[in-house]
Amino acid sequence: MKQRKKKLGRLMTVALTAMMLFTAMGLFTFAQDYGDSKFEITPYIGYQFGGQLHAVGTGDYKLDDSLNYGIALDLTIRPGLQLELLYHRQDTEIRLITPIFDTSVEYFHIGGLYQLRWDRVSTFVLATLGTTHFNPDPAGLESEWRFSWSLGVGAKVFMSERIGFRIQGRLLSTWLSGTQDIYFGGPGGVYIRSGYTMYQVALSAGLIIAF
Repeated sequence: MKQRKKKLGRLMTVALTAMMLFTAMGLFTFAQDYGDSKFEITPYIGYQFGGQLHAVGTGDYKLDDSLNYGIALDLTIRPGLQLELLYHRQDTEIRLITPIFDTSVEYFHIGGLYQLRWDRVSTFVLATLGTTHFNPDPAGLESEWRFSWSLGVGAKVFMSERIGFRIQGRLLSTWLSGTQDIYFGGPGGVYIRSGYTMYQVALSAGLIIAF
């Protein structure tokens, strides 16, 4: 069962990555026809807050506040509108009172970004959706995948035609769905209640490389 879930997790990662790449290629072709094919790559780093997990029988667990990092790929499909492909990650700990085990929380998202630009400065709003991957570090604990979405606001400042900086705040929401409780299985595993939404807030800054 454990090996099956690991294989399923790997297959989901490959499938999501392929879907994002094929979507980007199709919209890139559309953008060229439209006459605006600008592409932006933004690696970023920041800090992430929140993430409460309602446990079964032991009180609520919490994800520690910690650094986040990731990469955003933005393709202009028409003036002011971009397609965004996002990989976002937080390495953190699940704790009750003291830390219980390390885990990573990964977001694989696709969505849209709408911006207003004044010369070298633009402000934007964005919305994305996809999946969240909870991947506990100790050997023997199983990972979990859940549906998630995000909303964000931010600004871009371009120093030249191809180089700029991006700052943003993002609300991340993961739906811990299902009729059964979620179990990070194995020795030292924990039961997390299902049927509610987990919220996190991520602040970040990154370097834009535009093509």
